[in-house]
Amino acid sequence: MARCVLETRGLSKRFGRGGSAQTAVDHVSLHVEEGKVYGLLGPNGAGKSTTLKMGVLHPSEGQMLFEGHPWRRDDLYRIGSLVEQPPLYQNLTARENLRVRTTLLGLPEERIDEVLGAVGLTDTGTKRAGRFSMGMRQRLGIALALLVHPRLLILDEPTNGLDPIGIEDLRGLI
Repeated sequence: MARCVLETRGLSKRFGRGGSAQTAVDHVSLHVEEGKVYGLLGPNGAGKSTTLKMGVLHPSEGQMLFEGHPWRRDDLYRIGSLVEQPPLYQNLTARENLRVRTTLLGLPEERIDEVLGAVGLTDTGTKRAGRFSMGMRQRLGIALALLVHPRLLILDEPTNGLDPIGIEDLRGLI
């Protein structure tokens, strides 16, 4: 039987107070097994991205379990994520962006070459991230998410800005 990596039970998120409060996520229950790929489908504004951000947003209601224990902030160190825009330093190269993250997380620098290779960004040289195409920024965001050897990888619309070959490469990576 596959091990559960993430489970949510009746997860809800409301913004605002009283009668003007808006429900963004309404009693979502998920059971994400190790080694499986899951997708959230729905129209814009349905709460998909908000659901994916629940590790950093405090839920209004419900419970999250990570690897069988109640969610703790420390669990973020075992999760890779790219939700909405990649968190890039525009004035740094791809390698420098990754070096900042490896330094902050105490990861070995060898991971930089591994993840650059995995997302096809080994040949960006001295080009600054602010001059990257949307697809290159997306690839770098995915590389940042992969740095920690994540137990859980959360990608929100990961094919944004990717060309058809980039989309195929990403599907192969996943």
